[in-house]
Amino acid sequence: MVYNYCTKRDRIEAIMVEKHMIAKYESLIMGTFLFKNTDASIMRKMLAQNGARVENYEAGAMIYDPAKYEKCLGIILEGGAKVTKARGGHGVLAISMLHKGDMFGAATLFNALGKYFTQITATGRCRALILSESLLRDAFKEEFKLTENYIEYLSGRIYFLNRKIESFTGVSVTAKLRGFIMDRADERGQVTLEMPLTTLAQTLGVGRASLYRALDEMIENGEIERDGKRIILKDI
Repeated sequence: MVYNYCTKRDRIEAIMVEKHMIAKYESLIMGTFLFKNTDASIMRKMLAQNGARVENYEAGAMIYDPAKYEKCLGIILEGGAKVTKARGGHGVLAISMLHKGDMFGAATLFNALGKYFTQITATGRCRALILSESLLRDAFKEEFKLTENYIEYLSGRIYFLNRKIESFTGVSVTAKLRGFIMDRADERGQVTLEMPLTTLAQTLGVGRASLYRALDEMIENGEIERDGKRIILKDI
């Protein structure tokens, strides 16, 4: 966290506040992919170093956009955010929603690209933990389990994107439904159907009975779970 204090006493108080923040969100942070199966002391050590800070955003504030971003990994601690992408003068495409515990920014790390491809906007008051690329690089050198977790996450995203490409090129009802769900799933692989299945069938250009069979097939194959209007991807 960045502080602009002038006195030694103020700086000591700032450190105490930061330790309080770590304790407050420790369980949430340890539940992310990055710290899976690691000791909490590793996380505490990282967050006590330069390159780790907490940012607060008001509703509607831009967290990331293609012109303004930094190479870092973010964790939503409070509130939420939406991920969108401009469609070249044809409006904005909703990509996903970020909730407490979700992470963002992985695509900015460890590459030479000078551009971020989506916008992240706070949907209400939002608080996020920010971990800089330099901090992560040093942590990965010191703790291989963090590196392994990060590679595992990226491998999972590659698999997810391959399935998404498959759904774009597929012509079956199941492929169309899979593509629809993947397009709208949030970071946790969850999507809430805001339309009746009859309307969804019309949107996909398929029969209602075929849509029901495709849903049943995906459930039986373990690809998804369905809880009323909520669908959960199981292999994200």
